[in-house]
Amino acid sequence: MALSYAEKSNAFTYYRKAYLLENLARVLSELGRFEEAAEQARAAMPRAKDLGDTTAIGRLKDEAEAFARHRKYSSLAGGKGV
Repeated sequence: MALSYAEKSNAFTYYRKAYLLENLARVLSELGRFEEAAEQARAAMPRAKDLGDTTAIGRLKDEAEAFARHRKYSSLAGGKGV
């Protein structure tokens, strides 16, 4: 169900909101779809850059790298995410 909501919210906003792409990436990682998760995290970076959100850019980079190494979001930072 979380995946459906994440996909729909991104489709509704034409995949232009960094925080929604990040959420989709996190959901995908929890489902073991790591390559897709890393791709969505990387896709969110230019959107965050457009907003000047340097904190999000760094976080997204870290998450993309972790997902590429097949780590779930829940495993990052002691189970509390990044």
